[in-house]
Amino acid sequence: MTVHDFVSWIDLKIKAHFAKPRILFREREIWMTYYGQNVGSEENGKGEQFHRPVIILKKLNSEIFICVPTSTVVKPEKSYYVPYRQRGVVYSAMISHVRTLDAKRCVYRMGRIDEQDFGRIKGFVAQYFL
Repeated sequence: MTVHDFVSWIDLKIKAHFAKPRILFREREIWMTYYGQNVGSEENGKGEQFHRPVIILKKLNSEIFICVPTSTVVKPEKSYYVPYRQRGVVYSAMISHVRTLDAKRCVYRMGRIDEQDFGRIKGFVAQYFL
């Protein structure tokens, strides 16, 4: 990571804030987001657009939601990575990185998570953070 990464992220963040209209979203949906270049061990977005898929856990209002970022890395559940399936592929919900995002960060809808997997992920979040 370089200073350039932070500068590139700030430029994209400004554009998303001012140019992007809010979208309609629902709980259980998976959205590709502008996740960002974050600090320390916080999870980052990938590539030039700082993208990261997230699962919407809770809609707080029409503008913000609580989400959990996802990863293609599958680890044991005890490591705060909860596996789930999407279109036959196993991914992980990284519950240690739960956060609130504004809908302006949403880029496109990727699908919807199965109710059983969603319930399991929410259960892990509740177990560790509530």
